[in-house]
Amino acid sequence: MPESHSGWALNKFWQNFRPAYLLTWPVFFTTYIWSMLVHFTDSMINGPGYLIRRLIVITGLQLLLFLFVYVAIKVFVDRIKAAYVPAALLLAVAIGALLRGYIFEYWLNAWNITYEFNPSVRMRASLANLSIVFVITTLAVANTRRYHMINSKLILERQRLELTRSNAQISIAEMDKTLINSIESQLKLHVDEMKGKDRKEILLLLRNLIDQIVQPLSRKIQSEYTPWSPPDGQPNKLRIRWKDVLSQSFRPNQIKYLIIPILMIVIAIPTVSSKSSLSETLWGMVKVYLAAIIVGKIFRLIFRNSGSNPISYLLVILTTGFAMGVASLDLTKDYDNEYALVPPAITVYMIASLIISVLSSREQAANLITFELANTVKELQRNVFRIREEQRQRFQSLSRFLHGHLQAFLASKYLEIEKMDSSLLDNSLYLSEIISEISEKVGEIHRIEGNSEELIVVVRKIIESWEKVAKIEPELKPDVLARIESDQLCKSALVDVLPELVFNGIKHGQANNIKIKVDLIDDDLVRLVITDNGSFELVEKANGGGTQILNESCISWDRIRKNATTVTTADFALSR
Repeated sequence: MPESHSGWALNKFWQNFRPAYLLTWPVFFTTYIWSMLVHFTDSMINGPGYLIRRLIVITGLQLLLFLFVYVAIKVFVDRIKAAYVPAALLLAVAIGALLRGYIFEYWLNAWNITYEFNPSVRMRASLANLSIVFVITTLAVANTRRYHMINSKLILERQRLELTRSNAQISIAEMDKTLINSIESQLKLHVDEMKGKDRKEILLLLRNLIDQIVQPLSRKIQSEYTPWSPPDGQPNKLRIRWKDVLSQSFRPNQIKYLIIPILMIVIAIPTVSSKSSLSETLWGMVKVYLAAIIVGKIFRLIFRNSGSNPISYLLVILTTGFAMGVASLDLTKDYDNEYALVPPAITVYMIASLIISVLSSREQAANLITFELANTVKELQRNVFRIREEQRQRFQSLSRFLHGHLQAFLASKYLEIEKMDSSLLDNSLYLSEIISEISEKVGEIHRIEGNSEELIVVVRKIIESWEKVAKIEPELKPDVLARIESDQLCKSALVDVLPELVFNGIKHGQANNIKIKVDLIDDDLVRLVITDNGSFELVEKANGGGTQILNESCISWDRIRKNATTVTTADFALSR
């Protein structure tokens, strides 16, 4: 199961609380709806009646608040260093909330909706309410966009890799076939020129074939090899199934029974403190919080294994909200309305629970999509690596066939013809047989195979080659070697990479102590780690063949400086 990253967690606050996330429609409507709900459920400072006027006031204040925040961003926030933006933005919201509270009280009093002008209570309530809802909704929007950005990139990568997997093998096979047929036709054309020629002419043609055709072709194939790459995919908008999100939101065991009461208490303190002393308010809120977490914990234990159940969910939030309201009765016993906090406790707890549950469930859904996409991309990367590595080894085998096997064969035939006794009568027949043998050998280009040596043999040869220059210490487990030997593609990639990395460390990094470690990281992943005491900077500057082979043969690789050593790590795909 993927790790959850809470959008409103403190460690995410400073990187996510940005103007681009605050000035959005979701934040505007959420804060607007929250303001209305809090206003109409707070019976202690908001009397009944004047419904239309109250709606007009709240709507007007919401527009003014966002206008103030917008102007503050353009005039002040956008002109300061990025590191101070979250703090400046939070300050702008706080100042806007205080101004909103003052204007709120003034407006209500001017329209005779209230008869006492007491802006301090309204300002404190506005600051508490809006600061909380602004932070929660802004960070929720930021988290949503972050997931969209991550998942969009993953979707694009998945499209590209799927295209590679589905089309690359066919495309690569066609490329190889075309290339090999072209080389074979070119070679056979020169071989056919030898037919009917005398000994001296054949020797001249054979020397030209070796020097001007086979050797240049070998070097060209080796130097001009480029892995097949698919075209870029098209951006694909990520869509979350809100039906599934809502169905997973009503889980009684997922109600944030520790967080929601704190939010409610912060919101309620400004109002309650207007009618009670500070000590009475704080002690009363402690009792309310204890009641909420005790009831919440009991329900968490009762429903610890339950799934989504709207009826049970509603029962939990109504009961917990009612418990908070009952716990507040001692605080409000001397008020005009002894039950003044009970309806708000039930209503606000239900609203806050629903909002946070939906946001949490939506985040979990996005997080799960990211997790599944990342795993899919990881698996596709391994598949694509093996396809591309197969192509690279195919080109390398072709180069080796031309440079080594065919060139050596042609050279031996050249010497054989050169040593012929020109006075013999059957020379022409003998020359025809040699030409036929050469033609057959050229035809073997279609049957080339890359059979590399065993990894342990290659390591021993590396140690012997450099024994007078550097100390090389391998760490190779027999079971790991056996798994690698069972996969020709992975083994060949390691055999190609190992000598180059050792060479880089000694030649460029001037290392004289090298440790080689090969291990299994997963069932389908081999990790090669080479640690040497050479110079990291010198190796990095020598960005040549070794780096090219790493880029072509590995899923991923990295080179870092650690504890006065250069550590190169490379991961290779292994067949399951």
